Amino acid sequence: PAPKRPDKRLFHERWQTELIMNRVLQILLYLISYVFARTVMDFHDWSERPAMTGLLTSLFLTLFALLVYFLPSYVPVFLGVMALPPYVDDGNLAAFFGVIEQMRSKEEKDKDAT
Repeated sequence: PAPKRPDKRLFHERWQTELIMNRVLQILLYLISYVFARTVMDFHDWSERPAMTGLLTSLFLTLFALLVYFLPSYVPVFLGVMALPPYVDDGNLAAFFGVIEQMRSKEEKDKDAT
């Protein structure tokens, strides 16, 4: 058998790093939500330390407000940038050609409608 050649592609070309980062973000958001729910529903803490529990709840609400404001605009930009060279892998290239094909067919439908 022929010796196996080492893969010379870079890490982000071998793996879909944008998906890895997306999954890490999902896990972090889930954990933040879980800790928030535990804080809000901890009746013992509300009776023993209402000021501290209220402060933590307020901080979580502030964090959620920031996430709601920033995530919808930054995540698509991040994913778009990670799909461009030099980060193009087979999955990104297939998605890129799929978008081009979809846009081409949409433009043809728009031309036919006019």
